[in-house]
Amino acid sequence: MPMELTALSLVGHILLIVLLVIIVLVVLLLFAPFKYELDAKISEELNVRFKVRFLAGIFEFAIVYKEKQTLMRIRLFGFKKRLRKKEETPKEPDEEDKTAQKKDIPAMVKEFFSFVSDKANRDLVKYTIKRVVKLLKRIAPDVIRTNIDYSLGEPDRTGLVTGAISLIPIVYMYEIHAYPDFESDNMYVRGKAQVKGKIHMIFVLACAISLFKNKKFRELIKKFRRSKNGG
Repeated sequence: MPMELTALSLVGHILLIVLLVIIVLVVLLLFAPFKYELDAKISEELNVRFKVRFLAGIFEFAIVYKEKQTLMRIRLFGFKKRLRKKEETPKEPDEEDKTAQKKDIPAMVKEFFSFVSDKANRDLVKYTIKRVVKLLKRIAPDVIRTNIDYSLGEPDRTGLVTGAISLIPIVYMYEIHAYPDFESDNMYVRGKAQVKGKIHMIFVLACAISLFKNKKFRELIKKFRRSKNGG
């Protein structure tokens, strides 16, 4: 009898430890920040590096696009796994595929604007926009730095783009420097960009829960799934 009690007590302690570990992991996943960083360099070719770190680098995921190749790396507790994705030569779509694509895109755009403009969906649209904007504010980058030179080949087009850029509020919130070249006859973009920020999954979860609590949003998801499956 004492042996059985000891065994049961041991099993109970093990289950309690497992439960505590699970609780700690869930709390960390929800409240500890996932830090992301994007570095891009534009010259003759585009080079991009995107990295996500969690718990001071215990977990790290990185994607590098360089020389038209995509490299991926995962690191967990110091152990690294590298993945390399070879760039495949895209197949030229046949005439039927091109025709289908031309029909699908306008139909999707028309369906989207029809849904948004429908009076019956206005409350849902407003509700969704409000929640998504709130989430975007929570996960907005802490740092955006750019140093870019550009030209569209013609002074009037370059000036038009420059004016459009000056109207974007985010330009004045971060260290965004874009220098137009009105003299060049060639179209080009050259420079560097860096983005840093963090995401707390608790905010993403809260946004998802608030959206799925809305009956109309759930009906919209079901309708989308049925249309995707051809139902």
